[in-house]
Amino acid sequence: MFGIDKKEDTIRFVKAFLTNQYARIAPRSYIKYTNETGRGSQWESVKNTAEYFRLSFNEYLKYLKVSEEDTAEFLFGKRILEYGPGDLPGVALLYYAMGAEKVYCVDRFPLISFSEFNAAVLNELIGKMTTEHQQRAKSCFNHYGEPKSGLKKDCIEYIINKNGLSCLNNEVDIICSRAVLEHVNDLHATFKDMDMALKPDGVVVHKVDLKSHGMHRTNPLDFLTWPAVLWHLMYSKKGVPNRWRLNQYRKAFANTKLKLELIESIEKCNKTDVDEVRPYLAKQFVGLSDDDLSCLSFWMKAVK
Repeated sequence: MFGIDKKEDTIRFVKAFLTNQYARIAPRSYIKYTNETGRGSQWESVKNTAEYFRLSFNEYLKYLKVSEEDTAEFLFGKRILEYGPGDLPGVALLYYAMGAEKVYCVDRFPLISFSEFNAAVLNELIGKMTTEHQQRAKSCFNHYGEPKSGLKKDCIEYIINKNGLSCLNNEVDIICSRAVLEHVNDLHATFKDMDMALKPDGVVVHKVDLKSHGMHRTNPLDFLTWPAVLWHLMYSKKGVPNRWRLNQYRKAFANTKLKLELIESIEKCNKTDVDEVRPYLAKQFVGLSDDDLSCLSFWMKAVK
């Protein structure tokens, strides 16, 4: 907990503050230094990474209530916006190959890379597609069938914005993300960006991971004990968790034209963890319900 061991707190603050300045001044160098991909190291083999993207895509379809047989018809002519795609457009490639008209990928950081590994992952994805879908996937690269040649912007377009906003207007039919919204630096601005980008009757589906991402000490919630000012000085430029809980996501929806259809909690911590951390919570988390504090990940779906 913050405030229990002042020496440890001071050491951690100094180290985190200095690396935060590094990330602010030289974001590309910082990303290279941390080897950030946006996925997590457990997926890092070609087959496992390709499977991660297939899993993500299939879970989106599940929450969109679209069967495998109806996917092509459902996606035909639709435009997709994915927040935080990471260093390669695996999900975007699947959306486009399966019939989407165009996919926008927006990120705060210039992570995209067409390295040998990433090209191999995209080829692994293509190799498991039907012939028709393979042809469409291969056509989205600048040179047909060559991922290392880069993407055609009229098929899959990356938007790099320091605030992670697309700035699109009435442009897309589906918006999605996986383990991204917990990293955005302005949650309410991001939801307003979704509202602006989405067409009437469009759908929003997100998986949100509220865990500490390795930022806690002994209690899975003890990263919530750091005062907001110190947390900002330590981590604001690194893309680490913004720490907002379920109550803030409900508030963010309330300020848009989006109608919340589903919030499904899929992982919770123990009540003993909540009880232990509650006396030490930072000001913005005081008064939250046990349910809001205990939720560690959830799916949400909304329509416009």
